[in-house]
Amino acid sequence: MHSGSANHTIPVEVLEPSAPAPALLPALRSTGIGLADAFAYSSGLAAAVGGAVTYAVSESLEAPGTWHSAALVASAAFFIYNLDRIRDVDRDGASSPSRSTFIVRRRWVLARAAAVAALGVAGLIATAPTSVALLAVPIGTVGLFHRRLKRGIRWKVAYVASAWTAACVGIPWLWTEGSHGIESALWALGFVGPSLVANLVASNLRDGKLRESPWRPRRTLAFAF
Repeated sequence: MHSGSANHTIPVEVLEPSAPAPALLPALRSTGIGLADAFAYSSGLAAAVGGAVTYAVSESLEAPGTWHSAALVASAAFFIYNLDRIRDVDRDGASSPSRSTFIVRRRWVLARAAAVAALGVAGLIATAPTSVALLAVPIGTVGLFHRRLKRGIRWKVAYVASAWTAACVGIPWLWTEGSHGIESALWALGFVGPSLVANLVASNLRDGKLRESPWRPRRTLAFAF
């Protein structure tokens, strides 16, 4: 009797090459850029910066009403900037075409959001100390004329930086009722004021505004930080 081991063939499944995975990175990058643009174009960035700077100054001065001050400046910035961009969308189209397109497509949504912000500003001013209200109202009134005042680059940088500095530093300091002395306010002014001026100069060096800007392109890196 002959015995031997049987040869068994093990079946091997041949896998078909799979389709290439979708390129998610470019899609995610595009989505991220779109969200960032929407945040900036809707004046959310301006509101966030104003609120954050005011909050930081309030904390450094140990001022009461920190969140109240930050909310007031953030709401006012959101309302004023949206109002200006909606009203002046045609003229802004030359220097900021992407933002202007965003504003046109979402005009009514932004207008309603600005109206809500205006109500918030009114409520926050009404519940703030009298000295804070007496400073906030004139600053806000000047902001309503931003459409006309921003036509000269040098004048725009001067008055916008002054208004922002007065709001972000003046409101927290007044909330302390001067308990920290004028020296504390001057220290805050020394940090906030130049930073705002540098930001405004850099923002006005965009291609669409370069022709009318008194600053030359070679200075961009010195201010854009």
